[in-house]
Amino acid sequence: MSFESRLQHASTKEAKRKAYEATYDEYHGLVAFVAGNTLHDPSLREDVVQETFLALFQSDPSSIRSVKAFLCITAKNKSLDANKRRSFEPLGEEPSAPDDFGLFLAELKELLGEEDYALLYDYVVAGMDSKSLALDRGLSP
Repeated sequence: MSFESRLQHASTKEAKRKAYEATYDEYHGLVAFVAGNTLHDPSLREDVVQETFLALFQSDPSSIRSVKAFLCITAKNKSLDANKRRSFEPLGEEPSAPDDFGLFLAELKELLGEEDYALLYDYVVAGMDSKSLALDRGLSP
């Protein structure tokens, strides 16, 4: 039975709660998979899963054509947002990451040199635009 059908047949608050629980049970794995493609931190991934189902609960069911699509799109967007919110340690203190990623950063720093690595870091991680990068380095934009 689809989410929409479950809600249409739910006449009491308890029946609606069960409809949401059944939807959660049905799609939890899919939502976790979608979030896991972007987030590799299990606790952050589970937070996104919970936020995704909360968004479903708070939405107007009549405005949702496909619950599966709604959940997948919401999970993907919330995962991307969670990645943007993640804080990074200042330059010089590498973020905690798997050994091969830390090794990759060390090799990149050695290959580029300190100044170019700092420039790349500020652009990619800190999200600075070209004007900010130039001003930060005492150059005219």
